[in-house]
Amino acid sequence: MSGHTMSDDEWNAMTDQQWLQHRLDRCTACGWTANKERYERILAAFSTSSATDADLPAWRPMATAPRDGSPFWGKVGSDAIRMLWHDEFKAFVSSWNQMQMHNGWTFDDGSTVRNHSPVKHEPEAWMPMPEGSKP
Repeated sequence: MSGHTMSDDEWNAMTDQQWLQHRLDRCTACGWTANKERYERILAAFSTSSATDADLPAWRPMATAPRDGSPFWGKVGSDAIRMLWHDEFKAFVSSWNQMQMHNGWTFDDGSTVRNHSPVKHEPEAWMPMPEGSKP
């Protein structure tokens, strides 16, 4: 499946296990290893589980996504990105930077920490993180 550009119908027809295998293949082909171990761990769980795709959570509408800071999988195009709602940024984000003042120094508001430079997303759908996954 990875030798050509897939249509929306092809993407939508893939099972979750096929999608994960496709992502792992892309990581390997590109030499990008940031998520490779995560994909391998999830695929291994598929192979040792009696669960089927029908047992797995389905994509849910964004109107029902958690806004309490809990991480979840957000669907952005053909990617699933680990993200959460960040109240300070009023957005779904996958990461951000934090600046901390040196000992004894504070910002004008008295705080010693500032969040900045979020990586914001506008996901189409969401899915809960698997039970037992690390935050």
